[in-house]
Amino acid sequence: MADKLDPVEFQEWMDATKLMDTHAKNILKHDDSPLKEEADEIVEKLSSSFPTHGYSITVNEAKGILGENFVAHSQDYPKVWDIMGVWLRKYVMEESAIHFIRYILPKKKKGGKSSEKE
Repeated sequence: MADKLDPVEFQEWMDATKLMDTHAKNILKHDDSPLKEEADEIVEKLSSSFPTHGYSITVNEAKGILGENFVAHSQDYPKVWDIMGVWLRKYVMEESAIHFIRYILPKKKKGGKSSEKE
């Protein structure tokens, strides 16, 4: 198996993982965050407890990780995604040594509308 590992790709993966962990911890440790005391534990669970990055976390798994800070669906859901869209547009197509953003746009249906399912 070691013969199949590319050391350069492995190091890139390790660096990206460390960057993601650091960024997530910085967000969770913000002064106003109710999660700052549990930030290290939350990031560890989210980054290491699931089989792949694309794994969909269940409601019960999210509750187990976030505890009382977990909020299921709310009336503000569309508003939250509008805010996220504004934030993403700020950084899309801009090079930066400090921002690393990955996201997936919904597939377009015939007629130009976004599809909810992939």
